[in-house]
Amino acid sequence: MVAFARPTYSRDVHIIAAFLRRSLPHVAKWEREGTLAWVKWFVAHGRAVTLRRGSRIIGVVLVRRVSSQEQANTDYADDGGPIAYIEAAAARDGCLKSLFGWFQTNNADIKTIAWVRSKHANRPFISPISAAERRFSHV
Repeated sequence: MVAFARPTYSRDVHIIAAFLRRSLPHVAKWEREGTLAWVKWFVAHGRAVTLRRGSRIIGVVLVRRVSSQEQANTDYADDGGPIAYIEAAAARDGCLKSLFGWFQTNNADIKTIAWVRSKHANRPFISPISAAERRFSHV
């Protein structure tokens, strides 16, 4: 019999996954191990943006960079392209605007942002990243 080691996850992965499970109803329905593996990919590839107040996370954005909208919506791809596909975003205390501002400032080559809203029947949205501040100012 072959014994397989259980995957290990960093403290950050556990904290981010727990925050997303508490913040996003669809993520809360997922199995814990699947959520941890999902978050680990974003952390390992530098695609997890977090905002902290002290040691507490108050905002998370998970991003894939793709070259076309099709890659964002149908393929689970990340080819480093110029479109920032927002895989997940959650925030407390009105900080989502700050997270997107930081992301925009630190990723000057990104010109387009894309995401899917489950509350809008999974309809994809795509817009210039310069509009992110307006779009997320109400959160």
